[in-house]
Amino acid sequence: MAKQQTVTIFTSIQGIAQSLYDADPSLPLHVVEDDALSGYGGTIVFEPRLLRPETILALKEATILISEPAVVAQLLEHDASSLSKPELNTN
Repeated sequence: MAKQQTVTIFTSIQGIAQSLYDADPSLPLHVVEDDALSGYGGTIVFEPRLLRPETILALKEATILISEPAVVAQLLEHDASSLSKPELNTN
């Protein structure tokens, strides 16, 4: 059986991780929290320039990312390579 991919969750929407866990407790989840992202009731406040280095790394390493489309757009506007995995040097 193939190893399940980890789902990275970076969102201001409360309850996403719990809903996924309830649906499949064996699903590997990585919940990323950062003060640069907040919001409530449909309002998103995101300041990508304030992201902690460990958050930036977690987002770069994400294979499956759950987030608001506006957050992804702002993240890419801030740094076009922010969701790109670094190329492995095989030399």
